[in-house]
Amino acid sequence: MQPRKKLNLFPWMRTLSIKNKDAKLERFPLYEGSEFYWAQSVFLREVERQYNAGKPIRIIVLKCRQIGISTATEGLLFLWSFLFPGTNSLVLSKDRENTETIFEMTKLMWDTWAFKSLFTTSRKSSRRLSFEETLSNIRVATAKGDQVGRGTTVRAVHGSEVAFWEDPDAIMGPLTEAIPHKPGTIIVLESTANGVGGFFYETWMAAERGESEYVPLFFPWWRHSEYQVKKHNLTPRMLTEKEKALAERFDLNLAQLAWRRRKIRTTFNGDEDLFDQEYPASPEMAFLSTGRNVFDLESLADCYLAPGAANKAGQVVGVTRGRLMNHGGTLKLYHEPKGELLVFKTPDPSGRIKYVVAADPARTTEGDPCCIQVLRRDTLEQVAVWHGWATQNVLAEEIANLAHWYNDAIVNCEIEGGGGGVIAVLQHLGVPNIWRWRLPDRPLHKRGNVLGWSTNFKTKSWGIGQLQHYISKRQLMLHDATTYHALREYVNIDGVEMGPAGRDGHDDSVMALMIALMTTITEDPVNYAEIYGMGQLAIDQIRAEQPAANYDPVELEMDTGGWGEIE
Repeated sequence: MQPRKKLNLFPWMRTLSIKNKDAKLERFPLYEGSEFYWAQSVFLREVERQYNAGKPIRIIVLKCRQIGISTATEGLLFLWSFLFPGTNSLVLSKDRENTETIFEMTKLMWDTWAFKSLFTTSRKSSRRLSFEETLSNIRVATAKGDQVGRGTTVRAVHGSEVAFWEDPDAIMGPLTEAIPHKPGTIIVLESTANGVGGFFYETWMAAERGESEYVPLFFPWWRHSEYQVKKHNLTPRMLTEKEKALAERFDLNLAQLAWRRRKIRTTFNGDEDLFDQEYPASPEMAFLSTGRNVFDLESLADCYLAPGAANKAGQVVGVTRGRLMNHGGTLKLYHEPKGELLVFKTPDPSGRIKYVVAADPARTTEGDPCCIQVLRRDTLEQVAVWHGWATQNVLAEEIANLAHWYNDAIVNCEIEGGGGGVIAVLQHLGVPNIWRWRLPDRPLHKRGNVLGWSTNFKTKSWGIGQLQHYISKRQLMLHDATTYHALREYVNIDGVEMGPAGRDGHDDSVMALMIALMTTITEDPVNYAEIYGMGQLAIDQIRAEQPAANYDPVELEMDTGGWGEIE
């Protein structure tokens, strides 16, 4: 199955026939201007790209309904049986009805194929097509049980509506083992969303983060030209705040918004969240409708500005990965490709801007990782993050270095999970400005005698509630992808407890961010006059607009393959 020459699927796809939405037979309409070309062409080009690069084909698709991806995948597996002799293909769907529908599509492609006379079916049943000359076969099955795919080598798999499978982990574990990790093999997983958590969600999120072999492809409803009402009475003045936000973010016109309104009213009985699940405008909105997310995903997306992206003022946010090291008695940032520290904004050299450094430790070096969050106190912008596994001594040293570098920042650390030992080391190191405990039901100016943050049911509810509030008001600015994704995956587990949606998820970055925020809002108010050299005039305006710092962000990290001092 090694690539011998460049694969071009489009002419082959056009030899197939399908039944269109008017129940009429037509050649696969894979040409510019056809109804589903915008989605199908992207999908098939990605298949070609991976194959021509000599890679196994691994794609996960998050989509809106009825855009032809299942049809294109069936056509792909059908052709693979002839382009690559000996291919055993398996199609899995959520229930028997869906499975039968998909197989009818495959049988139609065979019965109407222009080259049918050149081949012979050695076995044809309600669930299998086998071809004598190529020794290939296509089999369909319902995604139930853990025996699917066992006992045979499979080279091509199409998983349809994976988010709705009963137990996808039990199926995909053995099935993945049955598929050789070689060029020419195929796994395509496609589905609409079905809430936060579970195999499809976790696989999609891992693919988005670049932590998986799967390439994520997302297809929103508004890209489909058919999803609009040409004759409507909708005017700009009639739009809701959400519709205005959607129009601005995705450049939607009134005809598209009118279609969205009608679909919500007629198909989803007024349920906007259900519409967003079945017809998502963005990946965040696809997973919005379960009601389990702790944080509002739309607001959270507005709070995230990835490195390389420009803010409202047109400034590009930078990032350097590395570590702080002592250089002649002065802390300096050194670039290191595998460093645990990400720096988005360096400290204000004038010393006027104040910061907070907050940490969530781990009980052991083998459990959850540790996290340190650094926030700028006046704008609540995330300026640095440290992620990694560390002992109490090492974590305390990282905290102390960051606190000193960021203008002797206020320091806080959760005292549970080994945090008490971290606090003790910080005291031994002579770190100033360690946060002293406050109670949520006492005046904030009254400080206790305990150093550090204690997490229990009451204080966690208090802190997460404040984090929800500031995110909903778009008053945080995040740059770290790990933190952003952890917030997206933070859910109400049983109506009371909160935590990561996935079994392998971690909440260290969420907890550290919460502690950083609580440290900021329980301390004395930020002195804007000192920072900006102004009196009380326009302080509210400054706070609302969150102006750019009077210092330059770090440059975007360059992959040098080594490490060195950052000037």
